[in-house]
Amino acid sequence: MSNSDTITVVPRLKFKSGGLDEIMPALNVLLDKMSKEPNFVECYLHRDLDDPDVLVIYETWATTRESFGAEEMTRPYRGDYQAAIGDSLESVDMMWLATPFRHDAAAKA
Repeated sequence: MSNSDTITVVPRLKFKSGGLDEIMPALNVLLDKMSKEPNFVECYLHRDLDDPDVLVIYETWATTRESFGAEEMTRPYRGDYQAAIGDSLESVDMMWLATPFRHDAAAKA
């Protein structure tokens, strides 16, 4: 698989104050199921340093944006997650990233 065969999806999730702790079990179930999909590459879950009610998920998939929307976003467990979070989610901002131009990592001794 080349880099041109992947997309990275970066949702920034802003939860209502205190809502994040309530949804973490449902989010963990979502991420566990998502990570078993055949097109899944990797995922990082981050909490914002400046706002503890904000999570950022960095997901990489071996698919196109169109296929991601048609296949991954329609999985039943995503609907279960949406139902579980109810009205605790205040806003979602999405970034869609394509082919990485460069990747650097620290050398391991």
